[in-house]
Amino acid sequence: MTADGAEVAAVTRAALALAAAHGLAGVEPVLLSGAANVVLHLSPRPLVVRSPASVGLLPDAVERQRREVDLGGWLAGAGAPVVPPAGPGDGLSAGPHEVGGVWLACWRLARPVPPASVPARAVGGLLADLHAAMRGCPLRQPPLAPVDRDLRHLIGVMARRGPAPARDAERLAAVREAVVGPLLDGSATSSWQVLHGDAHPGNLMDLDGRLVWNDLEDTCQGPVEWDLGVLRSTRQADGAEAVRGYGRDPDDPALSPYVAAREVQRVAWRLALAETPAQHREALDGLTALEARPRP
Repeated sequence: MTADGAEVAAVTRAALALAAAHGLAGVEPVLLSGAANVVLHLSPRPLVVRSPASVGLLPDAVERQRREVDLGGWLAGAGAPVVPPAGPGDGLSAGPHEVGGVWLACWRLARPVPPASVPARAVGGLLADLHAAMRGCPLRQPPLAPVDRDLRHLIGVMARRGPAPARDAERLAAVREAVVGPLLDGSATSSWQVLHGDAHPGNLMDLDGRLVWNDLEDTCQGPVEWDLGVLRSTRQADGAEAVRGYGRDPDDPALSPYVAAREVQRVAWRLALAETPAQHREALDGLTALEARPRP
């Protein structure tokens, strides 16, 4: 998902109106990202506003913002390594705020960290720290949302685009059910906990010299193996070393189903976002490879 110029302009106007309504004079919205979210720095304040881009590809965008803010606030209060939402001392509450039909959530400013600059084992250690804090979190999240609820919604969007996308969606739905379906059987077990949902090195930020996790919009309830499967399959670092830094064996067979589920998610988004015939063919090649994988 990438926001177009009109989306960025609308979020910029909304951010300026929100700042003015809270008496924050002289701020200048600076675009930091226009990908899955439009992210603006309210310069020179140490604040950013985030608004979901292309919300039709994900369900319940506003509710997702609320869950992310609530979880971020709880985790920050527990001392977890996360970017905190804005608070009373920042001049803006976290929200989310609705301004002229645009929804904005407000967060403390943190700086991107090149994934290659963080030792892989350190990434795993930071995930272990996050999971330790999350184990005590009372805010339940949707079960394995990135590959269950969110992926089912995305497949439905693809199916409505026309006959050819509908055929891709039908194939993808069958693969998703075969790979992800068995993982949902444990949703009532006590070992499930709150997870980051998208725990790869690209979601680490620098907050006042401290490495913290960002982007809790994919948070879910599940076994820690989901986050570890995401980390194991990352292409931004040595995933095996990162899992060792967490304290787990990267070749543990228990991780394999979650690595496979992450690949289903990756292929699904490539199919949904393909803009050229070459991108579509590449995504279909990935789908064909998934279909050919032996099932347990």
